Amino acid sequence: MQDNPKTCKFYTLNTKHMKIEVKNIKTNMAFSEETICFKADVFVDGKKVFYAENDGHGGMTSVMPYGLDERKIYHEVIEYLASKGKDEIERKYPLEYLVDDVVDDYVNERERKKFTTKREKDAEKCLVIYKDDENSYSKISWGKFTIDQLLKSPQGRNAIHTSVLKYKNMGYKIHNNNIPAELLN
Repeated sequence: MQDNPKTCKFYTLNTKHMKIEVKNIKTNMAFSEETICFKADVFVDGKKVFYAENDGHGGMTSVMPYGLDERKIYHEVIEYLASKGKDEIERKYPLEYLVDDVVDDYVNERERKKFTTKREKDAEKCLVIYKDDENSYSKISWGKFTIDQLLKSPQGRNAIHTSVLKYKNMGYKIHNNNIPAELLN
C-alpha cells in the first residue's frame, strides 16, 4: 500500500451536527481492478471511529466501527447521511459512497500531481507542445541536448526558435516557461 500524507483533506463533511473526515488513505493501484484497492480511517468529530477498505475487485467498500463504543456513532452517521441525500434523486448518501468519493478524489489528485511533475520535468529537456488540452501534450527534443544546453549557443537558440515557430504555425501552444520570450515569438 502507498501512503499519503497523515491527513487526507479531500473531504470533510462539516455541519453544525457532525464533522466526518477520511484520513490515512493507503491505496494499491497494482491490485485495483474494477474499484480502487485501499484502506483508510474515518473520523467523526475528531475521533477515529471507522475502518474502511476495498479489495479492488469490484465489490462494495466496507466501513466498520473500530469497537463496540463506535457502533452507536456508526448508526448516528448512517442516519445523518440518509437524511442528507447526495442529490434530489438519491434520497440517501451511504457512508460507503462518501468514503469512495474521497478516495477517488485522493487518487485523482495524486495522479494529477504525478502528471504535472512529469510534464514539468519533460519541459526542462524538451519543447512541450499541445493543441487544446494542456493535459495532452507532445514533446519535441533535440537529441541528447536539453533546452538549457541549447540556450548557451546561438545555433541552439536558433534551433529552439525554429521549432517554436514551426509548431506555433501548426496551431500548437507552447507550455515551456524556461524559454526566453524572444524565442517564443
